[in-house]
Amino acid sequence: MTPKKYTTVLFDFDGCIADTLPIWLRSFRKIYDDMGIDISDREIIDKSFHRWDEVKEIKIPDIDLFAKTLYTYFNTYSKDLALHEGIIESIHSLREQGIKTAVVTSTLRETIDEKLDHLNMSHLFDTVLAWEDTEKNKPDPEPILEAMKRLSADPDETIMIGDNEVDIISAHKAGATSIWYYPKVNEFYYPDNAFAHLKPDHTIGHFDELEDIALDFTSSLR
Repeated sequence: MTPKKYTTVLFDFDGCIADTLPIWLRSFRKIYDDMGIDISDREIIDKSFHRWDEVKEIKIPDIDLFAKTLYTYFNTYSKDLALHEGIIESIHSLREQGIKTAVVTSTLRETIDEKLDHLNMSHLFDTVLAWEDTEKNKPDPEPILEAMKRLSADPDETIMIGDNEVDIISAHKAGATSIWYYPKVNEFYYPDNAFAHLKPDHTIGHFDELEDIALDFTSSLR
């Protein structure tokens, strides 16, 4: 079987590039406590980590104010943001082989730009898609399709890697290869192989495994 050639790798940010899941949980916990909303950590993870603005049973009277306050807490709590192990080395390896890299995130533009600058990572990506850049967001395929359009990438030569279901679903819908990033530190948030039923094309626990997949074609071309 001829190894597949990949030209483009798209990265989710939260829970994938950066270890932000504990920070988001803390931020949601603080704002719900402020509002007097009785909700467990498990419910926050299940209902608020993806599309909290569409969860009708959580009574949020002012979505815009909620989002502004939530991001204020997130930015305050993420001053010492940690990267997942091996991410920098993997991105460098991909780019050295001529593979384009991009961020496709549901985080707001101002926040993702600030975080990438703070982490000294902005130069490592050919483009960055934030929440405001498309009409629809993951799990809709529009952000991935827009990223591929910007990078002149074909779906069958593109990888989308992320930590949760919206990344897997949007990758499938866009025709890209889906990789579920599932390191040990994420198991508390998504226990029991939570998204395995979505049948991602690959599941990895460390970024050196991404290199094995994305760069597999390189050896075949030498």
